[in-house]
Amino acid sequence: MALGEGLLCRALLEQISQALESSGESFVRQSGYVYQFHLRDCGHQGLFVLDLKHGSGSLRPGHDATADCTFSMLDEDLVAMGKGTLDAFTAMRKGRLEIRGDQLAAHVLSEVMQRVGKRQKAPKSEPVNWEHVRMWRIGAIAGCFVVFVLVIILINPFEVKRSSGGPRELEQVAHFGDGNLHRIGNGVVYKLQAFTGRAFRQLLQTPQAFRVEPSDIFLVGALGSGTTWLSHMLHGLRSGGSMDFQDLQEVVPWYESLGTAGEIKAAKPRLFKSHRTHQVLPSGMRLIVLLRDPFQIMQSQYQLFCNSTWSTLAGMKPAEMHPLLFAPAIFAHVRTNDVWYHFLSWYKCCWTDPQVLWITYEDFVDDPQRQIQKLADFLPEHPGAETIKKVVQQSSRHFMMQHTSKFDYHSLLEKVELFRKEGSPASMPRVLDDTSFEVDPKVKELLDVRWERIVAPATGFATYGEMRRAVAARSAWRAEGVLDLSPHAGVSHSLIASLLLMALLVAFVGLQPRLARSLALRFSIMARARARQIMRHFSDSKKADPEIYAARTGSGFVV
Repeated sequence: MALGEGLLCRALLEQISQALESSGESFVRQSGYVYQFHLRDCGHQGLFVLDLKHGSGSLRPGHDATADCTFSMLDEDLVAMGKGTLDAFTAMRKGRLEIRGDQLAAHVLSEVMQRVGKRQKAPKSEPVNWEHVRMWRIGAIAGCFVVFVLVIILINPFEVKRSSGGPRELEQVAHFGDGNLHRIGNGVVYKLQAFTGRAFRQLLQTPQAFRVEPSDIFLVGALGSGTTWLSHMLHGLRSGGSMDFQDLQEVVPWYESLGTAGEIKAAKPRLFKSHRTHQVLPSGMRLIVLLRDPFQIMQSQYQLFCNSTWSTLAGMKPAEMHPLLFAPAIFAHVRTNDVWYHFLSWYKCCWTDPQVLWITYEDFVDDPQRQIQKLADFLPEHPGAETIKKVVQQSSRHFMMQHTSKFDYHSLLEKVELFRKEGSPASMPRVLDDTSFEVDPKVKELLDVRWERIVAPATGFATYGEMRRAVAARSAWRAEGVLDLSPHAGVSHSLIASLLLMALLVAFVGLQPRLARSLALRFSIMARARARQIMRHFSDSKKADPEIYAARTGSGFVV
């Protein structure tokens, strides 16, 4: 007699047999159990074994004492489970199904039955229309190509391209390695790099035990952006315009050099200046972010490194390194680009923070009275109109040139042996008559390209001028208490990556539809196997609890 002869579930058993013949190994991978079925209302005909553990699976009549679990139920309930109108857990809760053995089998059996039902409902495959397949693949490839081109147009996602696009001869120097750089100009680049490396290693020694106080104010800006000038103004506002100090370093320390400078003896609120990015500074202090046109910063750094005591100590002649070499070899070399990444660092962390004061060097030059008023408003204690008037007068270039020794960092340099010149501490004047000078237009073009490739995509500001205007608008909003916190950002890199990934996925599905379906099925099987493993651990923990065991057996669920 055929299996299930005279039973309501005969059609279901035939479906299961057909499914095992075509995809038995897949069902075995999905399940991993041997089921003993006992249809209580069908006598001996209601005994059969579903083996989804060995080989390619099998369905046979009879009894198997080694089965992982036994299902005792009615014929009509098995039919309902096959149709999907009754699941194993519902049947068990209503007392229509009794399971002996591994309780996970109920969950797995429901999945198997659902899969068999889907196979039966699936329409018969039609002959493949290879013309449609070809058109689909062409469309997938074209779509991927279009997305890729759009990505390139919107933003260049490759880091190597972020430091290119300037004048060819300058970009070649900017991409030189150390070997080629050191051969330029009779080794002048090597002299400067070697001395600068040694100097900063001795100067930059941040104390490990430094602790930020809530009232501390950090003035941050790139080297050459005017931090010495601004430090002088802030100290004047804090001290009532006092010039009772030998070196500005004593009252507004350079944070990076605190390990070299020694004990901090500053009034409250403590003021510090720093040229570091946000990521490497401590947190918990108030911040003033100072910006300046990168072209002017380059001019200031050139005067410091190539036409001052620094270059003399490095063994260079005054102006031995031309700005046309300094810009690509030092200032805008691809391994550094420090100024532009400094801008990005502070923009990403603090542009939307209403507690951070943003100011620009150019605004101080154009209207010192108004900008110093902003600094006064930012301090915890307002200094008063008389102090502000005094600080405005003391911040002029003429006044500071009369006190150059107070701004030359001699108190810091005298502690570093490298800066001693013929037994006397060297000085590093930071207040000069004028740091601007004529520069080849190619240098300006190089710096503009750096802004376009590095800063503009992340901020949305096409030029420094745009960012300066945004800072002014930000200050106005802040004063009115309606600060616009919306970031001005270009296309997100995560969006670009998502578009590329989506395009590649579409192309893959179009070119290899069968492989894609196979991978999706395998991932589904792996996920279900992992879920069963987790449930098995949960099951074992329940078995170890006698109270839960008693409660489950009392409800008809027997382990």
